[in-house]
Amino acid sequence: MQSTKIGSVLNLEWRPGGKTSELPITAFDKDRLEEDALTRILPMVSDGIRHGEFITVLDHCENNASKTFFGAWSYKPVPRESQVDLPFGISVKVEDDGSSGGISSGLAQCFSDEDGYVDEKGQAAADAIESFLLAMACNGVDLSQAEIVSALETAVDSIGQNMD
Repeated sequence: MQSTKIGSVLNLEWRPGGKTSELPITAFDKDRLEEDALTRILPMVSDGIRHGEFITVLDHCENNASKTFFGAWSYKPVPRESQVDLPFGISVKVEDDGSSGGISSGLAQCFSDEDGYVDEKGQAAADAIESFLLAMACNGVDLSQAEIVSALETAVDSIGQNMD
């Protein structure tokens, strides 16, 4: 089966069928197959369909014959990432579909002693807040909202006061 990738998200595969099953797929055939497939596939992708099959008959190929091709396609959207920067050096990155994300921060330093040492309780508090923020972001909560930022600042202040 011959295949091609269009960009990094659309994969097309096809094979000659019928009486043409023994004939090779030429570069001319491939160009026409891609053009025909894209004309039919792109509207389906726009409608949310992610895979399918197709049959294409190319007329007027070499020797004035027609060729039949059976094909399959699949589409996988490229994940897009969004990032929110919050107080305390917190940066949250999440895939737009919420499937994964990551967080980096200097939050633990907010719970350090006067020598800059962060004990287990301080690290646990920072980890808990970071985990909660990441979970909210992956579930579609907009962390840049003023109420979220204010609540974060209040929570960090309150936890810091109770660390002694």
